Amino acid sequence: MSSFVTNWANVTTYVMAAETYPTELRATCHGISAFMGKTGALLATLVFSHLESSEIFFVCSGVGAIGTLFTLFFSVDLTHVSLAEHDAQLELLIEGRVEDYKGKLNARKHLSLYEKLTGRHGEYEPDWAISLVRKDMERALLGDIEKE
Repeated sequence: MSSFVTNWANVTTYVMAAETYPTELRATCHGISAFMGKTGALLATLVFSHLESSEIFFVCSGVGAIGTLFTLFFSVDLTHVSLAEHDAQLELLIEGRVEDYKGKLNARKHLSLYEKLTGRHGEYEPDWAISLVRKDMERALLGDIEKE
């Protein structure tokens, strides 16, 4: 049973990382996540060598509970969200225009509990892409007019 629960969590973590990170950063962020997991395993090996069996079980259950709370608090529901949404948000972030992103990732049903409680998210407009294209066209036209 213990092996099943441990491996189930590993698979969930792998799938969640693949769906959460933008395409251009996915391999890097997944590598960092894997590194942190291996670092935790190393630390556990060092710390557990100084503990008794009963203490190890308490530490494992405490860390598992903390991990569960972090997952519930910070994870998002990305059901029916295209990876293109992540890419669009990342592109706008790189351009310094992240406030222009008003896509599905800002919809209430796709926010983490942390984002809902703190309000740390952008606005949501179902047709944000159309308005963004209009803004970009207007900027381009204004730029052409100013050049003349």
